[in-house]
Amino acid sequence: MNLIRDDKTTQKKRQVNLSRRIALVGVYAALVLVAAYVLVYIPNVELVTCLLFVGGYCFGIITGSFIAVVVSVIFSNFNPLGSTLAAFPLLFVFQIIFYLCIAILGGVIGQMRHRQQFTISPKTAVTLGLLGFCITLAFDIGSTFAMYLPITDGNWIAVWSYWVAGIVFTILHLAFNPLVFAFLLPVVANAIIQNYGISFDHYKTSSRILEKGDIPNSIAL
Repeated sequence: MNLIRDDKTTQKKRQVNLSRRIALVGVYAALVLVAAYVLVYIPNVELVTCLLFVGGYCFGIITGSFIAVVVSVIFSNFNPLGSTLAAFPLLFVFQIIFYLCIAILGGVIGQMRHRQQFTISPKTAVTLGLLGFCITLAFDIGSTFAMYLPITDGNWIAVWSYWVAGIVFTILHLAFNPLVFAFLLPVVANAIIQNYGISFDHYKTSSRILEKGDIPNSIAL
């Protein structure tokens, strides 16, 4: 009888834990969307790239990728400045793929670091800042080509002229995003890891711990 009761208790704990994790994913995706809409009228100032990376890092590749696809599809289709899908279909596809890759990159780095919290230090800030710079530069160049290649009938040289024409906005983006990666990313990631568990990809591990009746702070919600 005790074994049956313990099994039911364990199953209930699993269900509650899973429900909380699903709720957290929904809340986090909503927060990313809010951040996107709040800054939509400020050219090339955004938090989405950083937050999607954090999603992959903290929640794992699968969950982070899900958040990235949902956020990018919703924001691109219901952008106050106009639907990307309707105006620039190739850019729409590029944005989804790029944000998906950002989440996957965050997930891979998270696995390599075993979801450890970031050390708040100048070295960490410089490393994350450089990462943010490279990601932002790749996005700006890629999105420019995705937007203007169809318009210029595949004229690569003409596309570069569009990129140079908007260099002021590119510089703003390249200045802002590294700062976000350097200073905001570790704070957000550390808060999630400390309060809500190390990784959604490790849910099976947490289930085994639940079976033993022990829920450590690093995994329990």
